[in-house]
Amino acid sequence: MQELRAALRSRFSPYGDGRAAERVVRRVLLGEAAEPVAGRTLPEPDPSGDAVSVAGPPSP
Repeated sequence: MQELRAALRSRFSPYGDGRAAERVVRRVLLGEAAEPVAGRTLPEPDPSGDAVSVAGPPSP
């Protein structure tokens, strides 16, 4: 089981630092600027000022 977990982590989270959920909340819900993550660059927030864009249900 440990080998499978290690393979999963190496494939899907090579840059994981344990703070992904915090970054999502700060970026999406609070509209804060992105914090650099080791080895990655993140796009800047939408300049329109909208922190969250949520599409409603499709029109009938």
